[in-house]
Amino acid sequence: MSSVGNIVNLTGRRKAKADPAREAVERHWAAIRGKDGVPARDDLDPAQMIDALDRLLLVERIAPRQARIRIAGQRVNDLLGMDLRGMPLSCLIAPPARSWLGDCLEALFDTPAQVDLGLAGPRGPLQQRMAAELVMLPLRDRDGTVSRALCYADLPEHVGPAPLRLEISGERRNPVRVAARAVDGSEGSAMPEVPEAAAERAHEAQRRRRSIHAVT
Repeated sequence: MSSVGNIVNLTGRRKAKADPAREAVERHWAAIRGKDGVPARDDLDPAQMIDALDRLLLVERIAPRQARIRIAGQRVNDLLGMDLRGMPLSCLIAPPARSWLGDCLEALFDTPAQVDLGLAGPRGPLQQRMAAELVMLPLRDRDGTVSRALCYADLPEHVGPAPLRLEISGERRNPVRVAARAVDGSEGSAMPEVPEAAAERAHEAQRRRRSIHAVT
């Protein structure tokens, strides 16, 4: 892995073989984006993601750096051996990496951005370490606020016995170009982030993660 600013890039995380279910999720999200860049939660059509439903999560922002699971597919529930509805998203993540998850949730909702998290299972003496990925795609609620997210858990077929909490091994962020609105309400070009503000946010995120090391 390599580091650029405060982002630990994922390298080699994508499987050599394509994942049609994941591709269907990302394609559907992109298809319903519209002019505002971030699609509405109510525009999601489960029928367009039928093969991914057991690995999908719908999450809701409940506070800065925190999100709650509203819907979780069965294979995601199997990680902890329970129905995850109403649980914080952080329940899937090992405690030392939860601050890192908070940084990613800030980017997901505030930038907004697609955030892909590389995940790794615990180390075992006689078994290969599980590798997975969580794709997080921002959504708007009915008020137009970016406070929901569609997530796809790219999990192997066998994830081990529950409960299983995952470590974060890296991340990839892809900011969403959101059309700015002029004073008269017409669409304008995407507003670039002020460099000083971006640098300050990157510095603060780096400070919070200073004690967290990327998993190799």
